[in-house]
Amino acid sequence: LRAEVKRHKTFVNHIKCMISNIPQYTSLEKLKLANEGIESTIGQVIGMCYTSVLDRSWQIVEYKPNVKQMEGVKIVCRYQFLPEGSTPENATRLNFRTDVYNMPIACDKMKGVCSNLDPKVEKEYRQKYMDLVEGEMEMQSIIDFELDKLDMDFRVLGLSESSEQKPDVVSLSSNENIPLTDAERSSLRPLKVYRYRETRKPLVGEPHQAMEKIELRSCIDKISVNAFGFPRSKDAKNFLANSKSKQHSFGNGETGNRSPEKLEVFLAVTSEASHEVGPILKPTDTGVVRFQESFIEGHVFREGEKGPEFTDTTEVKSFPLLTGNCFCEYDRKILTAFENSPNATPTRIPSKIRIDSEIMADFVGCLLATTNI
Repeated sequence: LRAEVKRHKTFVNHIKCMISNIPQYTSLEKLKLANEGIESTIGQVIGMCYTSVLDRSWQIVEYKPNVKQMEGVKIVCRYQFLPEGSTPENATRLNFRTDVYNMPIACDKMKGVCSNLDPKVEKEYRQKYMDLVEGEMEMQSIIDFELDKLDMDFRVLGLSESSEQKPDVVSLSSNENIPLTDAERSSLRPLKVYRYRETRKPLVGEPHQAMEKIELRSCIDKISVNAFGFPRSKDAKNFLANSKSKQHSFGNGETGNRSPEKLEVFLAVTSEASHEVGPILKPTDTGVVRFQESFIEGHVFREGEKGPEFTDTTEVKSFPLLTGNCFCEYDRKILTAFENSPNATPTRIPSKIRIDSEIMADFVGCLLATTNI
């Protein structure tokens, strides 16, 4: 018995030693790591906005959704399969851009919705998307998915999840006051961290397949961007002249030998935490696969061409093209499907353009019907 107790104590001490050697991160250190991911995503989102109007390997489609909520709304989509020159059959990534002009919702309202969207509302629309694609694409059914906002103790740093920041900074992880310099404070973006998990019906004799990802999200107002990356509706189907040319066409349709005009926008971005940062923010549960492929999403909002009661928005996404065990949204079958549409020019379009437009129209209809979404 004594020998058994001794072995047990030795085992416990070994575990304690292992735990003590695991790096412990303060809330501030976690926030800085997450901010590095957000800064990278902002750069990639804005970069895609620029390259998609310069690089002629992007395909362009104008789509007119045949729904009442989207009357008078112009949608222009651009998409690109990568690597360059690849086809939907052998591509490894899909870049996607959607410009929506004159959405009948005030830009300030859209900012508020994006900054404070209730996870329950988002989950409702994710479910609508899944129901739509599962029915049309005959995909393996998802029996459950979860979207949870994680408490990262960022508030105890005195840094709000909105753009407002408080002066006091305390880390509960270390119980020490951690003063921030003005430079450090201004460099930290307001952000939220979410865990998204899908569980699929298993094949015969196999366990449930649970997969998750850690999402980093941030909303930033008054970001200054070059206007040429956001052409006005009349130029929405054009490419900008080669950047080495003497003539440049800017967002206001003018040409000239001068620097591009600047535009102030509201930016909302989402990306997956890297495989190094994800486990620091949230360790993976036993039996769950942590997704490691890179995905980015960004929404650029600005006042509509018709005035402040309207919104122009640019959405960019970069998807990994995967088969087998992956998230519903990344399934190759969805992202490479094409269909003929009488509402599009040209008429042969990626099915995702129509699917996303249907979900968007539903969301816009809800926004127009209520101010409490």
